[in-house]
Amino acid sequence: MNRSNFTLQKYRFLLIALFSCCDLRAADIAWFYALGEDLAAFEKLAGRALRSVTNGSVTMHHYQIGPHKICAAKMGSGCSVTANTAATCLALFPASHVISTGPAGGLHGNEEMGHWIAVNKVIAWQKGKATGGKIVSSENATQTMTLNAKDWPDTPWQQFRAAALASGEAFVCSAEMRDRIAADSGARAVEMNAQGLVSAVAGRAVKVLILRVISDHADESAEQDFSAFLQQYDGRGGALVYEIVKAMPGQASEAAGHESLKKLLDGIEDGKEP
Repeated sequence: MNRSNFTLQKYRFLLIALFSCCDLRAADIAWFYALGEDLAAFEKLAGRALRSVTNGSVTMHHYQIGPHKICAAKMGSGCSVTANTAATCLALFPASHVISTGPAGGLHGNEEMGHWIAVNKVIAWQKGKATGGKIVSSENATQTMTLNAKDWPDTPWQQFRAAALASGEAFVCSAEMRDRIAADSGARAVEMNAQGLVSAVAGRAVKVLILRVISDHADESAEQDFSAFLQQYDGRGGALVYEIVKAMPGQASEAAGHESLKKLLDGIEDGKEP
C-alpha cells in the first residue's frame, strides 16, 4: 500500500468511527392494540410479521421498519388482561417506546364516532370507594401520562386533541353510568385497557403514547353502535402506528448507510481527500 492509499484509508476509518459514535439509536417499540383491523392495516404497510412468539396467553408479533423493531400484542378484554399482556411483552422485549391504539366510548354524548384523542391522563374509574351511588376515587386512581409531543415524530396523531381517559373492567352501556363517570372523572372517553397498560409500564424508562378512537357513546345503544363502527372501521390505528414508526429518527448500525457519510466515502474511494 503506497502512502496515498494509506492516507485515504485512514480518512475512511476515521469517518466511519466518527459517524458511528454520532449515529442515532434505533427504537424498540412495543405496540399494544385492541382491534384486529388495526393489525391488518399495519401489515398492509409494513408486511407480514417476521416471526410470532407465544408466551402463556400472550402472542407477540415481531416486525421491522427501517432500523426500528416493533413487537405487537393484542391487549385483550379488560385492564387486568392488558396489564398481563404488557408486562409479559415488556419482560421479553425491553422497549424504549410504547404505543397503544384502541376504541373508547365518548362520555359526553356528542363526540363524533371515528374521532381520535391523544391520552394525557388515565383515571381508573372503578378504583376507590362506592358510596351513595357514587364511586369516590382513591388518590392513586389517576395516573397522569407524560405526553410530550417532542418525544414523537410530527405525524397526523399530533392533530388529535389531548384528553383524559377513564378506564376500567366494565364495558359501559348505560347513559346514567356514563354521565356519572364523566362527572366523577372529568374524562372525555371511557374504555377497558389503558389503566392496565399504564400500571404495567409504571417505573419503566419508556415513552408512552395512547391513542383512542371514539367507537360509541357509552349509552344503551353502545353495543349496536360499536358493531356498526367495526363494520366501517378501516384500521386507521394501524396506519397511524406505521406512520409514527417510519418517521422516527434513527440509523441502521452500518455507518456506511448514512447518506452524508456515504458521499464522503464515495469521494475517498474515487481518490479525493476530504
